[in-house]
Amino acid sequence: LAPAPGSTASTTDNFQLVGKVKGSHSRVLWGISWSHDDALLATGARDNLVKIWRAPAANADPSQSSAGAEAQAQLQQPLLTLPAFASPVTALAFAECGVQGLTSVPGQGSSGSSASGSNYLLAVGLESGEISLWEIRAQGEGA
Repeated sequence: LAPAPGSTASTTDNFQLVGKVKGSHSRVLWGISWSHDDALLATGARDNLVKIWRAPAANADPSQSSAGAEAQAQLQQPLLTLPAFASPVTALAFAECGVQGLTSVPGQGSSGSSASGSNYLLAVGLESGEISLWEIRAQGEGA
Protein backbone atom coordinates (compact mmCIF):
# COMPACT_ATOMS: atom_id res chain seq x y z
CA LEU A 1 0.00 0.00 0.00
CA ALA A 2 1.27 3.41 -0.89
CA PRO A 3 0.77 6.51 1.26
CA ALA A 4 -1.99 8.86 0.18
CA PRO A 5 -0.87 11.52 -2.33
CA GLY A 6 0.82 14.36 -0.46
CA SER A 7 1.32 12.26 2.67
CA THR A 8 4.75 12.18 4.29
CA ALA A 9 4.02 9.01 6.31
CA SER A 10 5.80 5.84 5.29
CA THR A 11 3.75 2.71 4.70
CA THR A 12 5.04 1.21 7.97
CA ASP A 13 3.40 4.06 9.90
CA ASN A 14 0.00 2.79 8.74
CA PHE A 15 0.06 -0.65 10.36
CA GLN A 16 1.69 -2.75 13.07
CA LEU A 17 1.68 -6.42 14.02
CA VAL A 18 -0.22 -6.93 17.30
CA GLY A 19 0.13 -10.70 17.61
CA LYS A 20 0.59 -13.97 15.77
CA VAL A 21 0.53 -17.66 16.54
CA LYS A 22 2.55 -20.28 14.70
CA GLY A 23 0.95 -23.71 14.56
CA SER A 24 -2.47 -22.58 15.79
CA HIS A 25 -3.99 -25.43 13.77
CA SER A 26 -2.40 -28.55 12.30
CA ARG A 27 -3.94 -28.01 8.85
CA VAL A 28 -4.82 -25.08 6.60
CA LEU A 29 -7.13 -22.38 8.01
CA TRP A 30 -10.34 -22.09 6.00
CA GLY A 31 -12.31 -19.71 8.15
CA ILE A 32 -11.70 -16.77 10.47
CA SER A 33 -14.37 -14.55 12.02
CA TRP A 34 -14.37 -11.63 14.48
CA SER A 35 -17.16 -11.38 17.06
CA HIS A 36 -19.59 -8.44 16.76
CA ASP A 37 -17.72 -6.58 19.53
CA ASP A 38 -14.21 -7.48 18.29
CA ALA A 39 -13.46 -9.23 21.60
CA LEU A 40 -13.14 -12.75 20.16
CA LEU A 41 -11.63 -14.32 17.06
CA ALA A 42 -12.76 -17.74 15.83
CA THR A 43 -10.56 -19.86 13.57
CA GLY A 44 -11.63 -23.02 11.73
CA ALA A 45 -9.45 -25.40 9.79
CA ARG A 46 -9.05 -28.57 7.80
CA ASP A 47 -8.02 -30.25 11.09
CA ASN A 48 -11.79 -30.36 11.95
CA LEU A 49 -11.34 -27.88 14.83
CA VAL A 50 -12.73 -24.47 15.75
CA LYS A 51 -10.68 -22.43 18.21
CA ILE A 52 -11.80 -19.26 19.94
CA TRP A 53 -9.15 -16.66 20.81
CA ARG A 54 -9.37 -13.50 22.90
CA ALA A 55 -8.47 -10.57 20.65
CA PRO A 56 -5.30 -8.62 21.53
CA ALA A 57 -5.50 -4.90 22.26
CA ALA A 58 -5.34 -2.94 19.03
CA ASN A 59 -2.57 -0.66 20.32
CA ALA A 60 -0.31 -3.47 21.58
CA ASP A 61 3.11 -4.01 19.98
CA PRO A 62 4.28 -7.56 20.84
CA SER A 63 7.93 -6.72 20.27
CA GLN A 64 8.33 -3.60 22.42
CA SER A 65 6.10 -3.34 25.47
CA SER A 66 4.55 -5.17 28.38
CA ALA A 67 1.16 -4.55 26.74
CA GLY A 68 2.55 -6.18 23.59
CA ALA A 69 3.80 -9.14 25.61
CA GLU A 70 0.33 -9.47 27.15
CA ALA A 71 -1.28 -9.38 23.71
CA GLN A 72 1.10 -12.07 22.49
CA ALA A 73 0.37 -14.19 25.57
CA GLN A 74 -3.38 -13.92 24.87
CA LEU A 75 -2.81 -15.46 21.45
CA GLN A 76 -0.54 -18.31 22.60
CA GLN A 77 -3.42 -20.45 23.89
CA PRO A 78 -6.99 -20.45 22.62
CA LEU A 79 -9.67 -19.34 25.05
CA LEU A 80 -11.50 -22.54 24.12
CA THR A 81 -11.65 -25.24 21.46
CA LEU A 82 -14.97 -26.69 20.29
CA PRO A 83 -15.27 -30.49 20.14
CA ALA A 84 -13.74 -31.90 16.93
CA PHE A 85 -16.12 -32.04 13.97
CA ALA A 86 -16.59 -35.04 11.65
CA SER A 87 -15.26 -33.11 8.65
CA PRO A 88 -13.12 -30.03 7.96
CA VAL A 89 -14.41 -26.60 8.99
CA THR A 90 -14.82 -24.41 5.91
CA ALA A 91 -16.77 -21.37 7.14
CA LEU A 92 -17.33 -19.38 10.33
CA ALA A 93 -19.55 -16.42 11.15
CA PHE A 94 -20.46 -14.74 14.41
CA ALA A 95 -23.97 -13.28 14.69
CA GLU A 96 -24.05 -9.50 14.33
CA CYS A 97 -25.29 -9.12 17.90
CA GLY A 98 -24.81 -11.03 21.11
CA VAL A 99 -27.15 -13.77 22.28
CA GLN A 100 -30.09 -12.30 24.20
CA GLY A 101 -32.69 -14.59 25.73
CA LEU A 102 -31.79 -17.71 23.77
CA THR A 103 -34.15 -20.23 25.36
CA SER A 104 -32.40 -23.45 24.43
CA VAL A 105 -29.59 -24.90 22.38
CA PRO A 106 -30.22 -28.54 21.39
CA GLY A 107 -28.59 -30.80 23.96
CA GLN A 108 -27.48 -27.86 26.11
CA GLY A 109 -30.62 -26.83 28.04
CA SER A 110 -31.43 -23.23 28.96
CA SER A 111 -29.03 -20.42 28.32
CA GLY A 112 -28.82 -16.65 28.12
CA SER A 113 -26.57 -13.82 29.13
CA SER A 114 -24.47 -14.43 32.21
CA ALA A 115 -23.47 -11.80 34.71
CA SER A 116 -19.89 -13.08 34.60
CA GLY A 117 -19.38 -12.94 30.83
CA SER A 118 -20.83 -12.38 27.37
CA ASN A 119 -22.57 -14.84 25.08
CA TYR A 120 -21.95 -15.10 21.35
CA LEU A 121 -23.59 -17.10 18.58
CA LEU A 122 -21.21 -18.73 16.08
CA ALA A 123 -22.25 -20.50 12.87
CA VAL A 124 -19.88 -23.24 11.73
CA GLY A 125 -19.97 -24.62 8.18
CA LEU A 126 -18.38 -27.96 7.34
CA GLU A 127 -17.01 -29.46 4.14
CA SER A 128 -19.80 -32.09 4.40
CA GLY A 129 -22.42 -29.34 3.97
CA GLU A 130 -23.49 -29.41 7.63
CA ILE A 131 -24.10 -26.14 9.46
CA SER A 132 -24.16 -25.96 13.25
CA LEU A 133 -24.86 -23.07 15.63
CA TRP A 134 -22.83 -22.76 18.81
CA GLU A 135 -23.37 -20.53 21.80
CA ILE A 136 -19.99 -19.33 23.05
CA ARG A 137 -19.84 -18.16 26.66
CA ALA A 138 -16.80 -15.91 27.13
CA GLN A 139 -16.06 -15.60 30.83
CA GLY A 140 -14.10 -12.85 32.58
CA GLU A 141 -13.16 -9.30 31.79
CA GLY A 142 -12.86 -8.00 28.26
CA ALA A 143 -15.30 -10.51 26.78
